[in-house]
Amino acid sequence: MKESVHFESSEEELCKFCPQILEFVQTNKITLLYGQMGAGKTALMRAICKELDCSSEVSSPTFSLINEYIPNNKKYTIHGIYHMDLYRLNSLDEALNIAIEDHLWSGKHCFIEWPQLILPLLQKGEFQEIFIETLENNQRSYTLKFAL
Repeated sequence: MKESVHFESSEEELCKFCPQILEFVQTNKITLLYGQMGAGKTALMRAICKELDCSSEVSSPTFSLINEYIPNNKKYTIHGIYHMDLYRLNSLDEALNIAIEDHLWSGKHCFIEWPQLILPLLQKGEFQEIFIETLENNQRSYTLKFAL
């Protein structure tokens, strides 16, 4: 098993990397997404959900905080997804008030944007991280790492 994977892609080409990304996130059900505002975290989720043939349209959970998607593609062992955006939360207590722990340990895959404030709830080895960096010419750099 690789400890990290790196690739560069435009948003339009991102789908061709989704099988590799989905293989990577099979290890742990919690994936932390890092990247500046507008880096493409929700675009990544849109590509993943397209590969998984999710029945509902992917949108940013900035205001809802948590969106749920149900995959229809049985090729993968992902049976449910929580896509979370914790940007608007100010404390760990606020995260606990939205039942973050129930979602984290639900058995569904959790993809979490702006996860910094919930790090105290997680232990190394329970999650992987995806770092997205904006490059020139509409390209993005994606680095997938296991938190060992």
